[in-house]
Amino acid sequence: EKMTTVIWGMSLLVQTFPPIFYTVLWTYPDVWVRACAPRDPVQAMGDVAHVFKGLQFLAFLSVATWQIPPWYKFVFLALGQFLNVKVYELIGTTGVYYGVRFNKHVPWRTEFPY
Repeated sequence: EKMTTVIWGMSLLVQTFPPIFYTVLWTYPDVWVRACAPRDPVQAMGDVAHVFKGLQFLAFLSVATWQIPPWYKFVFLALGQFLNVKVYELIGTTGVYYGVRFNKHVPWRTEFPY
């Protein structure tokens, strides 16, 4: 009982921290640039984002109940991954990881999915 509460609490923390981090980073980009100097802030943010995704996945696994989902959920999963690939294809890692906030050029795109 207590362990279940701790696991759910940790999962909640891991799921809610990244949006807060990204909001602070977007609002105060100079702090991030100084904190990760001399590294490229885009590369550093990408590395942190990948760590967040790994932790979120582990947190999800710790609280998930397993059953085969309805077929249409696989369609949504595939569509989401397709959109991820298109975004990276069009604006690259510099665009995805807030390069514009770090004074890097990110091209304005109007193609799908924008």
